[in-house]
Amino acid sequence: MVSTQCEICSDTKDRLVMDIAVLVKQVPKNTCAHMNSDHTVNRTGMGVINPNDLNALEVALRLKKQTNCKVTAITMGNASAKSVLKKAFALGVDQAVLVTDNDFIGSDTYATSVVLLRTLEYLGGYELILCGKQTMDGATAQVPAEIAGLLNVNYATGVMKCSFEGNVLQCERNMESGAKVECLTLPAVVSVSKDANVPRLPTPDGILQANSKDIRVLTNNELKLNTCLCGKNGSLTYVKKCISIQNNQERKNEYIGLNKFKELYGILTEQNGSSSKGSSVLHDIRNMVKSDKRTVMVFCEFSGAMLKTESIEVLNQACELALKLGANVSAITINAFNNCSEMLSNYGVVRNYALNIKDMYALPERVLSEKVLKTVEKENPQILLFSGTILGRGIAPYIAARLHSGLTADCTKLDVQEDDEALIQTRPAFGGKLYAVILSKDCSIQMATIKPNLFLKEYQIIGIQTELIEDEDGYADMECSTFSFLSDSYISFDEDVIIGIGNGIGSKQNCQVVKQYCEKRGFGFCATREVVDKGWVEHKYQVGLTGAIIAPKLYIALGISGAAEHIVGIQRSEIIVSVNSKMNESIFGSSDYCIVSDVNEFIDAFMNK
Repeated sequence: MVSTQCEICSDTKDRLVMDIAVLVKQVPKNTCAHMNSDHTVNRTGMGVINPNDLNALEVALRLKKQTNCKVTAITMGNASAKSVLKKAFALGVDQAVLVTDNDFIGSDTYATSVVLLRTLEYLGGYELILCGKQTMDGATAQVPAEIAGLLNVNYATGVMKCSFEGNVLQCERNMESGAKVECLTLPAVVSVSKDANVPRLPTPDGILQANSKDIRVLTNNELKLNTCLCGKNGSLTYVKKCISIQNNQERKNEYIGLNKFKELYGILTEQNGSSSKGSSVLHDIRNMVKSDKRTVMVFCEFSGAMLKTESIEVLNQACELALKLGANVSAITINAFNNCSEMLSNYGVVRNYALNIKDMYALPERVLSEKVLKTVEKENPQILLFSGTILGRGIAPYIAARLHSGLTADCTKLDVQEDDEALIQTRPAFGGKLYAVILSKDCSIQMATIKPNLFLKEYQIIGIQTELIEDEDGYADMECSTFSFLSDSYISFDEDVIIGIGNGIGSKQNCQVVKQYCEKRGFGFCATREVVDKGWVEHKYQVGLTGAIIAPKLYIALGISGAAEHIVGIQRSEIIVSVNSKMNESIFGSSDYCIVSDVNEFIDAFMNK
């Protein structure tokens, strides 16, 4: 298993003298942030440092201790963001910089990356730029890779462990199916996983010293950015409107006791059959003719010799968009599977670009991104789609930045406007309480990553023959990094019965009791974000807005309050049973069977046998 401790090589030879920048962000104290009339987040109040950025600071401070480096913390925000920089000072950084100007208000991830890049250049440049993998408010995880794309430098996202070997930074990352090591020459951008380390706490002396240190403030008077490149003007996406999230399935909301549930339990949990996702997919056979219009292009991922389910979902979504546009679909695959043209024709794929890659997961992110970028530029699609997997979310922002294209992360719905064929991109926002409807602007290619396990329609296209276009470049294997398969690094959540746990579970010990029970029974196991943030359960088990989307036949929620962020992830379940000691918890409004009971009583009744 990959270590969850971010370590720096203790060898004293060949130590680097370098400067490190850590990009930190002030976020609302909770996910229920207020919204301005223009659908941007109201950040006028006091917030906190983004929790995942503390992991990046921890990496930088360990490097500072073992090398001759200087650490600068940089944040972009209003005057209240000075509080997060004071905390960075208290932890031990050498310099803190606040980037603030009315010109920067309303920046999307691309415009934010442009401002931060200009700041880095103005401050003299940095050999290593560190960030948290994602922020708790937007959770797009796009800025690190977009900065790398604008800089055209090496990068690695979601790093679990890093160490210097001479002048090369080795970064360990977890993918869905394994662990890989990427060797980065500097300069480089690295985003750090929340599971990489346990961030230190500020010492009393550090807090006292922080109060006496000056925060450097930079405005556009110093940076001299053209206002067309930042703020709303420089953003490549904008929120057209926000709509309330409605539960898409009516529930029974029947209150029952533990004794009544005992009568139902055996029936509900012993049901067999195909997975709920397969049984609920709608099939549609459509005829399509080859079109001269620009295509909807899909980056496809493979598991072994099989096209991944997540990519099949994206192909079907692309097919629906292409039918509305009167266009076709094109695909990016790898030549190890160049015999898949017949299968791809069923999705309306007119051109299959097979890259000279044996294993896309073994390539460093920048190497793969550049291969895909070259192919995209050759095809020049109207729309470019990726699955919201670790790989898709890692390479899409880099490519978007290089293409100067708007990108929306983790879309739950896509559509096109009839008048101008603009891609309508919908994703949950504001802690899952609203859907943000987003459009791209000033973009030749519109881009999105799609949240897996949401698209329920499967198209079979007739009338299209897929043309195989072979890669003219040689194999990229020379630059491949080490990849080792980890059987337990990826959770598929395809079980018919899944039990989820929330903060009301009470303890890490209870988490293990439920997890072991699920393993014994062959049930799925998942958790809310709050439980993951406490460190009781690994992030791979998280379900919700910033985790996985699930669709079991039966979902049992133990001690879950029912935050909108979690409901987004479970609302496709056929039957939801909730157990909570509080009568008025919101989870009951999204449940078929509601049990007002202490979770420990439920565990004793059903799991401690």
